[in-house]
Parts: sequence; C-alpha cells; structure tokens
Amino acid sequence: MRTFDHFDTRSIDEACELLGSYKGRAKINAGGTDLVSVLKGNILPEYPEALINIKTIPGLDYIREEGDVLKIGANTKLSDLPGSSLLKKRYGVLIEAAISVGSPQIRNIATVAGNLCQDSRCWYYRYPQHIGGPIQCFRKGSGHCLAVKGDNRYHAILEGKKPDLEWDLEPLKEKQWLWYKEQTSISPQADQPLRPQTVMGAVNEVLTGEDILVCDASYASGWAAGYLQLKTAGRRYIAPRGLAGLGWGTPAAIGAALATGKKKRIFNFVGDGGFGYSVQELEVMHRLNLPVVTIVFNNDVLGWIKHVQKSVYKGQYISTEFSHVDFATVAKGFGVRGYTVYTLDELNDCLKRENSPEGPAVIDVITDQWESPTVRMG
Repeated sequence: MRTFDHFDTRSIDEACELLGSYKGRAKINAGGTDLVSVLKGNILPEYPEALINIKTIPGLDYIREEGDVLKIGANTKLSDLPGSSLLKKRYGVLIEAAISVGSPQIRNIATVAGNLCQDSRCWYYRYPQHIGGPIQCFRKGSGHCLAVKGDNRYHAILEGKKPDLEWDLEPLKEKQWLWYKEQTSISPQADQPLRPQTVMGAVNEVLTGEDILVCDASYASGWAAGYLQLKTAGRRYIAPRGLAGLGWGTPAAIGAALATGKKKRIFNFVGDGGFGYSVQELEVMHRLNLPVVTIVFNNDVLGWIKHVQKSVYKGQYISTEFSHVDFATVAKGFGVRGYTVYTLDELNDCLKRENSPEGPAVIDVITDQWESPTVRMG
C-alpha cells in the first residue's frame, strides 16, 4: 500500500471535521475488511491521503429499538447480530443475512455499516494494479460497464451504461489468437527453464471435453484463466478466484475426482509454494486411486509475492525464495507416478502417458520464475 495519514478519532464530530478538512481525499475505516483490499489493489481512481479510523469512537456498537425503528451502530460487527436477543425475537432475517456473509473470521472484524457501504465487488472494477489493472470502466468515469456483457454471475444489480450490442468481435478474436500463439510458441533458450505459457499451450493440445480443470491460488489460477481453452461448456474449470489461500487446489481436485465418480481426468495446476501446503494429500489420491494429474510450476519462489516485491518494493525481497523441492521424488514416496520435466518434448511425453490415468500422477515442470500471467491486449 501507499503511505497515508491515519487518525484514531474519539467522536463523530472529530471524524466529520477531519473528513471536511480533506475535502473528499480521505476514507472512513471501521472494520477495514473491504477498504484494505481496495487500497492493496490500488484500484481507486485517486488514492486517499488519509484514513479516519472510527473504531476508536466509543458507543457505536449498539443494537436497539427506538419506537418502531431498529438502529444498529456503525461499529457493530456482523458477528454481533446472531447473539442479539432483540434480533432473534423480531428481526430474524437480519441474522440469516449476517451469517451468510464471508467466513467467521471476516464476520468477527467486518461491520454492518461497512458491509452496506462497501465499494463495488465487480471483478472488472477491482482488477488490481500489480496484475495488469486498474481497468477503466463506466463506474470509474470512462468507458462502458464491462460487467453488462462480461462476467456478472454474482451481481445483484447492473447499473452500468449498456454497451453497443452490435460489437464486431472478430478482430478481437483474431488479435487474441495471435497473442496466444506468440506467447505459447516461444521456445526457451538452451539451459533455460520452460515458460509457463508454453506449458499451458502443451496442455491445451491434449485437453478433452471431459477433463475437469482445478487451479490452486496465486499464479496457477492466472495461468489457467489466461491460457486454458475449454473444449465444452459447463462447470469444468474450478478456481478460487481470490477467495482461498495457497494449498486450496489439491483438496479441491480430490473433491472433483470423487464428485465425478473417478471417471474423469482431473488436471490440478499448482505452484511449488502452494503445493507445499497440501502435498500430503497425495496419500489420499493414491489410497483412493483418483485420476488426478497434478502439474507443478516449479520455480523455487513464491512468484506472485516476489513480483510484487520487485515492482512495489524495488527488489527488496524477503521470504519469497526457498530450496528446490523435487516433487517427482516426493510423489514416488507416496506411491504416485512422478515425472520431472525440463523440456517441451519431455512434457509432451508425460501428457501422452497420462492420457487415461490409472490413479494419480505428478508432473513436476521446472519453469521460469519471472514470467507473469498478466494479460495486456491494449
């Protein structure tokens, strides 16, 4: 995040006075669960000069009735609502709504007022700067609302300016295809690791309409979202979309294999850092003989974090590099087929062998640590 002034206020009057003095260049902070992600993503047209903390104002965490009016204070946490005897008696729907928000950890921090006032959750609006954003849109003051024709599955209301529905998409499709071919066909120099783009291109060549694709958090999801080409419609691509931590993908792949009765090949895309969090699940895959093919992008770093440290903190790296882990050998220790891949020919050979996997396999691909799945097609 960038630097800003921070004020712990003791009264509503003090908070209002500070807001006025900054003339629209300050933000109110209560729970902070939404605001912190907005600031870290650097998605706002103008970064605030100050944060005004109202958590320090006493007496704003109440739930009470005044006449026929229910009043809930600005600092009342979502987790406070289920325990209110008043709400249990007369406003049960508020309790149901509160417990549907986020996780218990979020509800223990997030406030009711903040939840009502949070900024747009639109993925286009919130596309973070360090992976290619911000994306300009109607809500930010320029262009169309991309969600109208784009991904709006979780939008309750669409208020954007509707685009021209007669768009000619053929030039864009052609441009995207040329970009894809360029990115996936670049051969590494001698003794250089494979580019993840090349790995995704090879996987696309063997994908079928029956395969299920699962991604771990961080760059594994980025490579899949940017390059995978699904063959058929339907829920065949499963990714955390920023809502889960490292290590999520491998247990999710087990769930996908069981949900499909072990009858479909599951591709599990993971980074080496994330796979370290759940590598023990290989024992489950082996014991249950699940057809999960795990592809590890092995570059000996926490790539996303290291890239942010390079661009934001000027190369002051900390806790992002680790010793090389031979995941092919680790897999064999669990009784799982393991392959180490250095070249495209080796990768193609492994994918051919796992065309109809009998039980799990791990393809440990040595990849470049500086490649990023950021998509810029300008």
